[in-house]
Amino acid sequence: MFNLDLENPLIFTTFTVALWISMAILVEVIFANGSLESGVIKGFAGGIAYSITYRYIQNFSD
Repeated sequence: MFNLDLENPLIFTTFTVALWISMAILVEVIFANGSLESGVIKGFAGGIAYSITYRYIQNFSD
């Protein structure tokens, strides 16, 4: 079976950004009648912001 090490910050960030981009495209194109490019930009920004915040909280929550 395929095993992902989500403790690796690079892998976690990559998958998080990809998920955010796909969800932003879905919302922009289907529900908001927006463009594909704006969905990619918003998804990338949201994914990076989420990843940074998650890692910050995880490091300082101990």
